[in-house]
Amino acid sequence: MKKILYRFDANQKIGFGHLIRCCQLAKEFKKKKVQNIFYGDVKDIDNSFFRKYFQKVIKVKSSDVINETNNIIRIHKKFKCNLLVLDKFNSSNKMRKIFKKNNIKWFEFIKNKDMLNLPTYGICSIPYKNTKINFSKDKIYLGKNYSVLRDQFYKKKSVKTKNYIFINSGGGNDKGSIIFILKKVLPLLSKIRIFLLVGNNSSLPKIKEWIKNNDKKKMIKILLNKENIINYIDQSLFAICSGGTISHEIDSRSKRMMIFSITKNQVLQSKNWENFGHHYLGKFQNIKNIKFKKIFQNIKKLREKKFKVRRKYYLKVINNILREI
Repeated sequence: MKKILYRFDANQKIGFGHLIRCCQLAKEFKKKKVQNIFYGDVKDIDNSFFRKYFQKVIKVKSSDVINETNNIIRIHKKFKCNLLVLDKFNSSNKMRKIFKKNNIKWFEFIKNKDMLNLPTYGICSIPYKNTKINFSKDKIYLGKNYSVLRDQFYKKKSVKTKNYIFINSGGGNDKGSIIFILKKVLPLLSKIRIFLLVGNNSSLPKIKEWIKNNDKKKMIKILLNKENIINYIDQSLFAICSGGTISHEIDSRSKRMMIFSITKNQVLQSKNWENFGHHYLGKFQNIKNIKFKKIFQNIKKLREKKFKVRRKYYLKVINNILREI
């Protein structure tokens, strides 16, 4: 039986995008009779959740690059793994050099088209306009169509669009961005209402308190820890969101987006969404009222985009990997 080792972290601070896409990969590999082994630093997640996707779970705290890399190689060799799936936002060039030196075959979600020491296999889902950039390898897949999403985002649309806006800042710490955005949106609403997707994290009490004090007309519907969210997105006219995994999920439902970045590693992706008709507002703290209002009013007037079901292009990557490892 082929074995794959997964190395990623997930918690309320860094978010759960790494967890979501790695679990989706693990689910598909499991269907192909592959044994999945998880090795990482996770918090606020039940072991029962991991057992759905991984036959073995090894939890560890992150350490410096050298120790981290050596531990990954040690576990990889101990279980005689055929492949490593690496999804760490702070993975380094030094780490990748050591993997190559030790002849480790690995798959990685690539941060940008200029990344050094490319993995054996990889997906770069940054929404670049030109998806034929030469990586000098044919095992690297580029473009938003290769993003790895949960199954629900590949389904047909089953509800009609209504007068709602979908707002979300991702699964991690929103750093005050939700209240910042609500302050700008609420004065612009008339007949339009808000679906606000939030997680049960440290920001939630402040968000609830702000809504209680300011949403006198009850225009905001809070969606707390909702996992099945496509019907809320599909009912919305457009979305206001951060530039992480949620932006790919919303784009898969053919909805226009006003995108803001919370962290530095979201900026490149957020900017490139403009290649596909979306609007990048900037770092959320720097968004000006005039710019926000102008884009909001313009996007509200546009005709709805024609819905097109997203195909699971990433399955091509999985099948190619299995033929070679």
